[in-house]
Amino acid sequence: MVEVVERVNVRLPADTLEQLRSTREKFLLQVQETGASVGNAWLEGGASYEELERLWAFREELSERGDYDEQPLGAAEVYFAMHPQVEDLHDEATRFWRDVIGIPDELQRNQKEFLMGFIEAAVGAWPKLKEQLG
Repeated sequence: MVEVVERVNVRLPADTLEQLRSTREKFLLQVQETGASVGNAWLEGGASYEELERLWAFREELSERGDYDEQPLGAAEVYFAMHPQVEDLHDEATRFWRDVIGIPDELQRNQKEFLMGFIEAAVGAWPKLKEQLG
């Protein structure tokens, strides 16, 4: 049996910490870009007016609270914002992210950066798109 030992007061060299920060930033940017790509594809290929309207309202609500970047955010929460009438939230949200959006990895779809990229790509220009609709 492997014993896991929690390290307390770990001290890493400054260059190691800087390297970890750098790779973290690159990773989070890549995750957000993936979310944006997926959000854009959904916008162009299957989003409904109602879903976009509700997702925009959700985004605005987060922004108005002043902590859009600080909010914990989950894939089920984003789905529920678009589909508040759903009774079996977990199963429906999983189906949406896995089958409709094409993100089977629950860890990935629950990353805040992924979800923020998705939301911004899908509804960042929603007011202008609505104007185009007339």
